[in-house]
Amino acid sequence: MGPLSDLDSQRLFFRRIFGSDDGCPTQLKRISMDILKRCRGLPLATLTLASILADVPMLAEKWKQVHNSIGLATPGENMNRILSLSFHDLPNHLKTCLLYLSIFPEDYVIEREQLVWRWIAEGFIPETRGIPLEGVGSAYFNELINRSMIQPADVQYDGTVQSCRVHDMILELIVSISTKINFVAVLHKDQDETRFTDYKTKVRRLAHQSNCIEKLLERMSRDDLSHIRSIISFDYVKGIPHLGDFQALRVLDLGSCRSIENHHIENLEMLYQLKYLDLSRTSISELPMQIDNLRYLETLDLRGCAIEKLPASTVRLQNMQRLLVNRSVKFPDEIGHMQALQTLLFVSMSCNSIKFVEELSKLIKMRVLNITFSKPVDMVDEVRKYTDSLVSSLNELFNLESLKIDPEEGCSLDSLMGVYLTFGCLKKLVIGYISRIPKWINPSMYNLVHLELKVDIVREEDLHSLELLPCLLYLQLEMTDGSSKMLTVGSEGFRCLRESQFIWKNDGMGLVFLEGAMPELQTLHLYFRTHETIANYSGVDGNGIENLSRLKKLCVDVDCSGSTREEVEAAEDSIRKAADRHRTKLTLEIRRWCEACMIEEEAHDGNAEFPSRSVNRRANPVRVAFRVRADRRNRNRTRRNRITAPSAST
Repeated sequence: MGPLSDLDSQRLFFRRIFGSDDGCPTQLKRISMDILKRCRGLPLATLTLASILADVPMLAEKWKQVHNSIGLATPGENMNRILSLSFHDLPNHLKTCLLYLSIFPEDYVIEREQLVWRWIAEGFIPETRGIPLEGVGSAYFNELINRSMIQPADVQYDGTVQSCRVHDMILELIVSISTKINFVAVLHKDQDETRFTDYKTKVRRLAHQSNCIEKLLERMSRDDLSHIRSIISFDYVKGIPHLGDFQALRVLDLGSCRSIENHHIENLEMLYQLKYLDLSRTSISELPMQIDNLRYLETLDLRGCAIEKLPASTVRLQNMQRLLVNRSVKFPDEIGHMQALQTLLFVSMSCNSIKFVEELSKLIKMRVLNITFSKPVDMVDEVRKYTDSLVSSLNELFNLESLKIDPEEGCSLDSLMGVYLTFGCLKKLVIGYISRIPKWINPSMYNLVHLELKVDIVREEDLHSLELLPCLLYLQLEMTDGSSKMLTVGSEGFRCLRESQFIWKNDGMGLVFLEGAMPELQTLHLYFRTHETIANYSGVDGNGIENLSRLKKLCVDVDCSGSTREEVEAAEDSIRKAADRHRTKLTLEIRRWCEACMIEEEAHDGNAEFPSRSVNRRANPVRVAFRVRADRRNRNRTRRNRITAPSAST
């Protein structure tokens, strides 16, 4: 990004500090202009200084102290001074957490949840009465965002930042500081590993972004290895030699190292201090039988590796809070012993016993649970037993905040239709496939903010029940049946909804928004079949997108299957006009799908009045908009009538 204009610099600066362009008090205007001159239009410098000043008393004298600390220098020197000032202005606990980010490569997308649990494993997050460690860690993460020390990468509909990046200039700063104080040692590509053996003090955390980690570790003495607290890999690695010698190791992340096999983790059970273990997307097929020796282990990530069964001793990991595995993994029946467990994904009904399902009821600290329901629908008695046990267990999980139930192919969740489920704390619910919306999804779920449903059909009364969910912010409805009726969204419901997706995979768009509908909606995503929209709903003219008063972004996926090019292009033209009618300028993201299955009208025997239909094999995706005109449909009907009517000579 290039330098900002003076006006844009002022806007960025004042909005960050005061919340508006004109919120600066009179006594601070002059010093504000002087500070902005030091930023020289650099967005990062402007934002960083504004973040510092947001916590400084609104006194000209205090602001002058910040101004004087920068001094006069070249733009590059000014930038470094500003960033250094920003770092040293951080509280000690945030300095530590920020320095830890020096382990990540440039432009790396850092997931918030994984980062927070690494901070916890390292001991950076202190115990706070009444607040879970993860909550404290998330607060630290958000504070670094607010201070512009890290940049949001993925922001959810509710403003939650799911992942972040570190600006390259800030990364350069924290790598430099981390190296000086021996906080992190980063081994880059093509870097000589021998320089790390010359450290006067012991390496504490080792992040390798190269493939020579084995050479480095082999050169280090047993005493050197015993001081390493973290090993994190971002590149190909053959293995970790002398694994049992890492007596202080808290974090071991070998995720995505496909070359890691079973023999590479021999003596894993000797890492007695280990709290965070990531073996995801490796070639590991089994864990040591003595895995319970890792008594302090809090996170175990085995997703994407070849493990099919967990050792019986796994249930004795009393401090385990996050257990992440593949759908096909078999658990020990006595999982109820893992009382600290908060996150469990995935659990397959087909791979585990009814006793295991019953034991789930004992995991009363569970907050996130993903289940794969894979009992074939023709095994009625078996399905009923599992359903009854599952429902009974779920009703005991009073702290559950996120639940995903996903059926495998050939299975249905209809056995959950007539049950009674109560979820007082549930915030997120995802149901993979069910014929109708269950009655237990109703306004009594007063904490529900995120709902995803894949159903055969949605009726008006079903939609009305969803409208009354009091705190719903995100709704995704996928309808698989081609016989849905026209749905109407009025002004009475969906009062808080901010983002919504309506997907008709086998049908047209049967949805109308009345005036006042979804008053807080900002993002709308639609997927529908153009031809069925014309045939079943007389097109989509007048669907009321302009009635979504706060809409900012409209994403449309047009399924061209069975439609003529003429119909699709008319639809695209019509939706552009609908977007133009909206009171605000919408951001449009629109794509065609299944263009290869489009039907073309072509001249037949040189007479355009007798069209033939052929499949268009061109399939270049384009960004377009949708809507079909009624007069186009009427003209097509007239043509068909001419073809079928008897001639006068017969």
